[in-house]
Amino acid sequence: MKTGYTSSVSTHTISTKISNNRTSQYTIDFLIYLNYYVLAFYIYA
Repeated sequence: MKTGYTSSVSTHTISTKISNNRTSQYTIDFLIYLNYYVLAFYIYA
């Protein structure tokens, strides 16, 4: 679980550094939300 969380955070940080406009930020947040959803699915399934 910790590994998945760390990779999500680092992906978020890298993506934010690459592009800082509002539209991409929403996309990144959505992808992270999706990532956590999948992570939770693997943990609780």
